[in-house]
Amino acid sequence: MSNKRRFGYEINIEPSVYFSRHQLLNKYYIQPNTGSNYLELREQFTQKRSFEEYAINFGIILRYKLLTHFSTYLLGSVGPMIATQGTERLKKGFAFSDILGYGFSYQQKRLLFDLRLTIRHNSNFELASPNEGHNSIGIESGISFQIK
Repeated sequence: MSNKRRFGYEINIEPSVYFSRHQLLNKYYIQPNTGSNYLELREQFTQKRSFEEYAINFGIILRYKLLTHFSTYLLGSVGPMIATQGTERLKKGFAFSDILGYGFSYQQKRLLFDLRLTIRHNSNFELASPNEGHNSIGIESGISFQIK
């Protein structure tokens, strides 16, 4: 973004690895109409479990320059992901990761130091069942090198 313009946009490509922990707290979320193995599923999903999610999101950043070296921005992105475990709300395997974020950046020459709050939704776009998906909130930080 030039020094004279206050608004700008950027293309964002973000590979990510998420380390997740999950436990179903209300065993009655899984009903008999889930299938003949609903009691087994209740037992499985009420245990604390850890798993990973691998995603690559593609999106856009709308940036507003506050001061010479400080800016704020909105981020919107979507991309495919793979989950190593299923939950009562999302099947194991392929799904989509949708992210909305709000952040602040400090620029020093070609380095950009970043801090942002994100809201993330995972679902499989009705490609498999279950598909209620998961929502999460995160705080992210990073350092970027700008290519000119």
